[in-house]
Amino acid sequence: MSKRFGDLSMDVLRNTRSPEEIIGLLAYMLGLCGTSAPVSPSELLPDFSWERIPSDDIGLERFEGI
Repeated sequence: MSKRFGDLSMDVLRNTRSPEEIIGLLAYMLGLCGTSAPVSPSELLPDFSWERIPSDDIGLERFEGI
């Protein structure tokens, strides 16, 4: 997977993305946002619900090019 998606370690992410970019990408992958745009945790709170979090695995191939 690392060859296909590049290095996804937290060290690399911290050095290449802002916290808001990482949160935006994770929120998008979980279906909490319609885009992977940068977002802060406080912006996600008003609409947060555990029921919106998928219970099955999230495949990264779906998000190729993000």
